[in-house]
Amino acid sequence: MEQKLEAAQKQIITQQMLQTISILQMSTQELDEFLENAALENPVIEYDANVLRDGERSDREADSEIREQRTLEWIDSDDRQNRSFYQGDRDTEDGLENIRTPETGQTLQEFLHFQLIREKFSREDEEILEFMIECIDRRGYFQEDLSFVANQYHTSEEHAKELLVTIQKLDPAGVGARSLSECLRLQLERNGKKDTLAWHLATDTYLMKLAKNHMKEVAAQEKVPIADVVEAFHEIQALTPTPGASFRGKETLSYVRPDAVIVKKAEKFIALIPGEGTDVFRINDYYRHMAEVTTDEEARQYLRKKIQNAENLARDINNRTSTLAAICRILVEKQHEFFEKGPGHKVPLRLVDLADEADVHESTVSRVLREKYLQCSWGIFPLNYFLTGSAAINEKTGEEQTQEQIQREIRRIIDEENKAKPLSDNAIQKKLEEVDINISRRTVNKYRSIMGIPDKIGRKTW
Repeated sequence: MEQKLEAAQKQIITQQMLQTISILQMSTQELDEFLENAALENPVIEYDANVLRDGERSDREADSEIREQRTLEWIDSDDRQNRSFYQGDRDTEDGLENIRTPETGQTLQEFLHFQLIREKFSREDEEILEFMIECIDRRGYFQEDLSFVANQYHTSEEHAKELLVTIQKLDPAGVGARSLSECLRLQLERNGKKDTLAWHLATDTYLMKLAKNHMKEVAAQEKVPIADVVEAFHEIQALTPTPGASFRGKETLSYVRPDAVIVKKAEKFIALIPGEGTDVFRINDYYRHMAEVTTDEEARQYLRKKIQNAENLARDINNRTSTLAAICRILVEKQHEFFEKGPGHKVPLRLVDLADEADVHESTVSRVLREKYLQCSWGIFPLNYFLTGSAAINEKTGEEQTQEQIQREIRRIIDEENKAKPLSDNAIQKKLEEVDINISRRTVNKYRSIMGIPDKIGRKTW
């Protein structure tokens, strides 16, 4: 054993540093909840929650200015703000767009129960029907096994099936189906098209082939003209694969509150931060005065401690707001083409580039981007959506090209192709080379799949 001196570096993270880091990465909603709790625990804090909740400045003049700019932006954007959150060019999961919830705000289950009010059932059947209706998911599909229902209510599986048929006869057409094919057939039957070619093709096997546009193969198997198959396919396409989608879900909706709003003023985009430049968070003047004049030493020490905590918190909030504002303004500057033209027009922007521009560490930028959203005329997007790498380089100009830019060019080529003789991925690659985009055939296939565009056969018009 021996004694020796050794030099070492140590970083001690204080509670105040942890609070600074924590507040920096909070979303608007998280910050709102944090400050509400802080105001409850610390009597010297005055917190105006409405500033953050409304996403607008609290004073009338600033509030009026933002509303005016938002209105002008709305008019200029041709109602583009109606688009959904974080949309690219892809459809919704169910392939349906612009589905509105009924004005009544009913859930699907409430609507089905309402239709059965005038019917007379035994007490046992009423319980079974109520249970089966609750087993219908948000798409309108029945998700339980009939054998389980029969065992649960001590009845026969055949009787359970009869009650399910009762539900399937209700509106909307197709509700209570156990599969896509059954859902489509229920709608065709409701339209008087049972046993037609469309009804016959509404099976899992044929639906898969129709989805891949294998019309010729289906026509050969059914021994009918291709034109008849195409007509039947159009009938199926007109049906609703998710009859319950237009109803309000049973779960509570979660709304995204933007942490920054981008508006256009005098041909220039500006970033507005909710709460920036306002007294969102204040220290009560009465308690400040009391801490100075009170003769009770214990009360004086208590108030000074609470005021110091509140001042530290106020400094952290101002730091978060100023850093977020700086990052958003750089994003607006770098991604100006996106805010002008919309999705598909981002330029390469890396985290390290953003950190260099803001003159802060990369970890700081990462915390600022965490769980925060930006609202503009094209919708609401996560802040990290605007970070995108380079997918290719123009060999002539040396300009970096993003994945979105390449995908946009692929879509343009496909839109302009002859649908009777669609282009192969190899042919699309050659077309891209003509506009100085050099990527492999496999990359073309990858991007086409990401965009949900079918292959050559799938795009053919019969």
